[in-house]
Amino acid sequence: MSSPAIAMPPAARSAPQGFQIYEHGHRDLVQAVKYNLYGDLLATGSSDGRIKAYTLDALSEKWVLIDTWRAHDGEIIDLCWNGPVDGNFVGSIGEDGKFKIWQENIAEMPLSGRRFTSICTIVNPARLPYASLDFKYNAAGDTFVALLSRDGMLTVYEAAEPESLKNWSQFDQLRVCEPPVRGEAATFKLEFDRGSRPCFTALHAGLEVGALSLVVAALDSVKVWRTNKERKFYVAADLPGHGGLVRDVSWAPGSYRGYDIIASTCTDGFIRVFKVETPMPPPRVPITAGKPSNVTTMATHYILKDSPEAAAPPQPRARHAPSGIGAGLAGAFKGESAAEQRNSVGDVQHTVEEVARLSSPHSQVWRVSFSTCGSELASAGDDGKLRVWKQSIYGTWLEYCEVETESIV
Repeated sequence: MSSPAIAMPPAARSAPQGFQIYEHGHRDLVQAVKYNLYGDLLATGSSDGRIKAYTLDALSEKWVLIDTWRAHDGEIIDLCWNGPVDGNFVGSIGEDGKFKIWQENIAEMPLSGRRFTSICTIVNPARLPYASLDFKYNAAGDTFVALLSRDGMLTVYEAAEPESLKNWSQFDQLRVCEPPVRGEAATFKLEFDRGSRPCFTALHAGLEVGALSLVVAALDSVKVWRTNKERKFYVAADLPGHGGLVRDVSWAPGSYRGYDIIASTCTDGFIRVFKVETPMPPPRVPITAGKPSNVTTMATHYILKDSPEAAAPPQPRARHAPSGIGAGLAGAFKGESAAEQRNSVGDVQHTVEEVARLSSPHSQVWRVSFSTCGSELASAGDDGKLRVWKQSIYGTWLEYCEVETESIV
């Protein structure tokens, strides 16, 4: 069953109450609708395997079709714009198991079918379709793309040349869940943290300024993955309590709060809002290693003030931990999951609090998305209505706006 998109696909006709209704022009059902960062470009992907790109005319405030082209040999599952960068790039994934990047060539005439050209294609080696994708452009000018496959495999690539996005190298690959049983319903969704850097409390706790942050929904679980000092992803937090398959997740922009806000929607009918915090580590005190000697400078290491190590005598230096196959076998004998094996002592952990569980009037909720400032949350469901939720001054999330699209047709 196809899920409705929050954004309305645009060739406009008049409508009451200031709304505009657009005929999308696709030959089949629209599966994906995505705006760019500035909201002046819009792409729609359909089951007919075609993408349509629109631009917002500043004078008429109407959406104008730029081009239409066949992108995949099968229905399009998801789209995503990359930005802000030089030029317009849109990524797409389809049922043909391919991820493609399309670059706009402003020298080509609109509606020529050649306005957007393919500059990169990545084929899933598992011969399965990708289920979700997202781009990340950080403050250092690096560009990343995350691809989540239907077998639960997450792959993150880094652009070798961020200004062209033609060549990519694998940054990390990990399994976020066990492969679902063939024939059973399964849902997958991921989204990068939109901030240029993590929130300041996470930085104070030891997270790297350039750390990548991902929220990944796989089946009935939602986890926050972040990169450590070795540039490897680890599980920073687990968002519990989902009573069914998780259909969508959204990470609220804004690192100024000192904590992160993440929303999810589930087949159990609830919209959940989580508060993810990074507790400050306990104070550290210097402890001299070894016995005093005639040497005036002694090696110094830092340990937690209230830990048992503070009162214990110095211990011999530990042996190096096994690596490679030895480490994998050691983790297997201990019965650890892939996520547990990735976590190390120095990884910054987070605390999670479910601050809202919204019983939505939607018959079934398919999509949730935060606004640009992160203060409003929009949801869309089977009832054909768009609802907007906002946090009150008392901290509770309340519905304050409802748009019934059927009434303006």
